[in-house]
Amino acid sequence: MQPFWTSQRINLKWENIPCTINSVSCFVHDHSFFTNSYTEVVVPQVKQLLIATLAAIPFVMAGCGGGTGGGTASAPTNASGNPVQAATTQVASGVITGFGSVYVDGVRLDDSDAGAVMEQADGSTRPVALQIGQRLRATHDGTGKVSKLVVDAAVIGRVVSVDAVAGSLQVAGQAVLINTDAALGPLTQFGGDGADATTRYSSLGDVQAGDLAEVHGSPVLSGGQWVVRATRIDKRAAIGAVRVSGVVANLVNTDTAKTFQVGALTVDYAAALAADRVKPLNRLAAGVAVQVHGASVGVVGNVLTAAAVRMGADRDGLPVATRVQLGGLVSGRNLAAGTFQLDGALVRIGTVSPEPSGAVVNDGAWVKVAGTLAEDGAIDALQITVRQADSATDLARVRLSGPVTGLVDQNIFIVRDVPVDASNVLAASRAGCAQLVDGTQVSVIAVMQAGTDVVLADELKCEAPVAGRPVPGHAGGAVAAIDLTAKSLTITDPAGKTRTIRWTDSTVFAGQALAAGASALRAGMLVQAEGMIDGTALVAKVIGIHGSRPTDRFRERPPQALNQAPDRSEAVSSWIDYQNRRRLPPGR
Repeated sequence: MQPFWTSQRINLKWENIPCTINSVSCFVHDHSFFTNSYTEVVVPQVKQLLIATLAAIPFVMAGCGGGTGGGTASAPTNASGNPVQAATTQVASGVITGFGSVYVDGVRLDDSDAGAVMEQADGSTRPVALQIGQRLRATHDGTGKVSKLVVDAAVIGRVVSVDAVAGSLQVAGQAVLINTDAALGPLTQFGGDGADATTRYSSLGDVQAGDLAEVHGSPVLSGGQWVVRATRIDKRAAIGAVRVSGVVANLVNTDTAKTFQVGALTVDYAAALAADRVKPLNRLAAGVAVQVHGASVGVVGNVLTAAAVRMGADRDGLPVATRVQLGGLVSGRNLAAGTFQLDGALVRIGTVSPEPSGAVVNDGAWVKVAGTLAEDGAIDALQITVRQADSATDLARVRLSGPVTGLVDQNIFIVRDVPVDASNVLAASRAGCAQLVDGTQVSVIAVMQAGTDVVLADELKCEAPVAGRPVPGHAGGAVAAIDLTAKSLTITDPAGKTRTIRWTDSTVFAGQALAAGASALRAGMLVQAEGMIDGTALVAKVIGIHGSRPTDRFRERPPQALNQAPDRSEAVSSWIDYQNRRRLPPGR
């Protein structure tokens, strides 16, 4: 869904009932909503759709019926029949599908004031960089302003085996399936710790038994077993802990043994229980969603000694009627009960008709659900969107908004640290784009591609930043000065210009050379930074040594001295390699 914010006074014609709404925060869907010169939105014969749409977002009704005496419209209800109230805190959990600020299953959320973190076994967090295909849960205020971002990997551990023919692998005892068919859901993205081919994956063919890997994805029942359909797999040089997410099976709770299974992995939770890190203990039971942390060397003979066990989902503990957006693969479809399982949650369909028209919710379908949290922990659906095979809806699109960087020519460049191939967008179709240069603000709509992290653009527009929205930026060059007290550094970019970069406590310092954080910065280092513009400075979300992130292979290497030219050889070579890989079969 493409967000559309307005404070205008809008008149709605709803089955001939005049209705006035003030201060609406709403979303434009793929339906025929249009505005004429009188700011009148005409929505013919979509009463149920309008209920679902407005219920899925916060709004303030200021007198339906206006001055016409038409009465008050009925309040929207959820699948349990309870009235839906405006919410001040909402939760979105799904796959990252773009940046501008961040898109979760096609919905834009403003993360300009929030840094992303990953939870650790002891309950602490560490900053992490956001990437396409990661699973993310966001807490926001109902207008899309994010207060908390948590990256949720499904599995982190050692690769046990790889089956290239079946398109699967096993990591820490968990069955993982890759996806190369856009009709089935987001294509599996691959990456890693750096630009060098030895530090990252480009496809399943790069994955080897014994590797350390971080897997993001959606759990789904397959043949009676829970497996992870991967949306992203990253190669890791090291891991702080093993993590597995799944469903509790074969629970043993005796005086001599305290174990259960997650996939093919046996979890010994005795030590975690003694340390009071099984939370909440009364929820531990067969069939319950669980996340387990263990030491990085904690798997011995297919048994993981757990350091911490957390039952339930991120929705547990939230107030009833909290608005929830949840995306993933459908499993456990129950036609009689009108329910299905989605990312470990029970979803009640109620009277909601899936979108687009004619879509069907079956096992294996990729869906996005907007709903409310019920007393029993289930989600009462208000809207269900089914991903289609094409990119006609936002659920299947990648959206990027920000400055062009790493420009090689008018067709290949980088936006928000995502490499873009715009060769399919004709010059005449590039709205407002006379000539792209580094720094040009663009809006890109694209699709993922199998076997590469380069997205293929369908639309390209050059446009000024939207008023009131934070402006993303990028800076790269040689470090000239560092001020640890002010949390800032000065660089000289390839054009010889001086740029100021500031960091915060949530800034990610990428690469082994900066593993110690800001204190490891040194004059002369070649760095790349992504963040938000604040005046003349860039407030960085990520600062890394050039080459410490996969996308850096598509960037020219900044010069270390003013009399040197940037080195474009690696960037050109990487784009040539991409073009060659596009000619290979999917998954190669």
